[in-house]
Amino acid sequence: MIENGTYLLKRLLEFQGHDVAEKELRLRMQSDREKSLQAYSNTCDFFEVRNASMRVPPAALGKLPNYFIAQISNGQKELLVLIKKETNGDISFTKGVGNFQPFAKNHFLNEWTGVVFAVEENKTSTNIRRFLSKKNAEYIGAICIFLFALLYIAFSTESLPQLLIFCALSSGLVLSYFLLQQKYSNGQGLKICKLSKKSDCNSVINSPQAKIFNKIELTDLCWIYFGSVALLQLITLQVSLVGIIAISGAAVLPYSIYIQAVIIKKWCPLCLGIAGFIVVTALFSLPLLDFFAIDVLSLLILLSATLISIMALSQIKKGFKFKASSFENQLKYLTLWRTPQVLETLIDKLPLIDTRLEDYDKDFKHLQQDGVEII
Repeated sequence: MIENGTYLLKRLLEFQGHDVAEKELRLRMQSDREKSLQAYSNTCDFFEVRNASMRVPPAALGKLPNYFIAQISNGQKELLVLIKKETNGDISFTKGVGNFQPFAKNHFLNEWTGVVFAVEENKTSTNIRRFLSKKNAEYIGAICIFLFALLYIAFSTESLPQLLIFCALSSGLVLSYFLLQQKYSNGQGLKICKLSKKSDCNSVINSPQAKIFNKIELTDLCWIYFGSVALLQLITLQVSLVGIIAISGAAVLPYSIYIQAVIIKKWCPLCLGIAGFIVVTALFSLPLLDFFAIDVLSLLILLSATLISIMALSQIKKGFKFKASSFENQLKYLTLWRTPQVLETLIDKLPLIDTRLEDYDKDFKHLQQDGVEII
C-alpha cells in the first residue's frame, strides 16, 4: 500500500480531477495504521475529498463513476485495481503502475467481489488550476510593472528621494490590497493580523470608527490614496502635490493610533504599516516641495488617477466578495457531506482488505480474458 497503493490512489484522484501532491499522499498513507479501504478513506478525508467505500451489487456498475478502485478475486488472492469504464461499455484496469489493460466485462463481473472505493469527481478542478495560474501571472505582472515604473522614474529624474517615495507608495498600495482582502474576504488567510493577542485587523477595520460619515470605508480610502498618488507621481514625475497629499494624510494618523490604542484596544498590523508608509512619503517629500510646480494639469491628472483607482477598487472588491462567497458555500457543502446521517458508508461493515499492491504475478496467473493473459 505504501508504494503501488499510493500510486493507485493518486491516479484515481487525478482522473477524478483532484490535485494532491504525491509526497503528501505517501506520508498520509504511511502514517495510517489501517490495512483496509479505511486507509484510502482516511487519506481522502484528510484532503477533503468526498469518498465512499461500499459493497454494491453487479447491477450498480452502471451508476459508478468512470474511475473507481475495485476488489477482484480469483478465489485464492484478493487484489485492488483501478477500473476505467470505457465509453463503449468495456472495462479496463490497472494495478496502479502502467497503462490500462482491457478486461472483458463478463470476466470482471465474475472476479469482482462488489467492493469498491470511489471519490467524487471535481468538475471545477480545471477552472481552479486556471485560476491559480492566472493568479500567479497577475503577481508576476504586478512585479514587472513595478520594476518598469521604478526604472522609468530612476532614469527620468535621477533622484533617490523620488525613488524612495515611489517605493513607499507602492508598498502602501500592496498593504492596502491585503487590507481589502481582509475586509472583503471574511478575514481569511492573513496570519499577520493575528501576530499577538492584542492584534486583530478585523476588530479595527470593521469598527464604527473605520467609516467616514458611516458610509465611506477607510480601507477603500487607503487603496484610493496610494493608487492615485502613485499614478500621479509616475505620470508627472514631480512630488510637490504628492507631498501635500502625504502631509495631509499624516495629519490624521494620530487619530487612527488613538482609536486602536484607546477605543478599540486592538492593533491592526496592516493599518500600522500603511501609516508608516504615509509618514515615510511625507518625510521624503518635504525637501522637494515646490508649490509653484502645482498647476491645473497636475490636478486633472490627480483626478483621473483617482477615478482609475476607484474603478480598480470596484473590481478588486467584487473579486474578494466572490471568493468569500465561494468559500462559505464550499464550507457548508463539506459540513453537509461529512454529516453521518447524510452520507453513510459501509466501511465498518466491510471485511479487512490488504491493500498492499505487491507483485501478484505468481498468484494471479490464471486471470485471463479471451485467452489473453492480463496480469
